[in-house]
Amino acid sequence: MSGMRYLTNDEINYVTKDIKGKKAEIKNILKTKIKVYKLTKKDLDKLKKTFQKLLEEKHIPRYL
Repeated sequence: MSGMRYLTNDEINYVTKDIKGKKAEIKNILKTKIKVYKLTKKDLDKLKKTFQKLLEEKHIPRYL
C-alpha cells in the first residue's frame, strides 16, 4: 500500500475547527486510524460535513 499516509495536522485542524464537543476524540481518531492517498479541499469539506452531521444527532455513534 504505497503512497498511503496519515492526515496532517493542518488537515485535521481544518476538519475539526468548527466542532464543539468530542474534539479531542475526533482528532485522535483522525491522527491514528485514517490513512489516505490524496485529499483535495473538496474531500476535506465532505469529511467536515460528515462529522458535523454525526455530532448533530441526538445519539452519537459509540465510536466517536
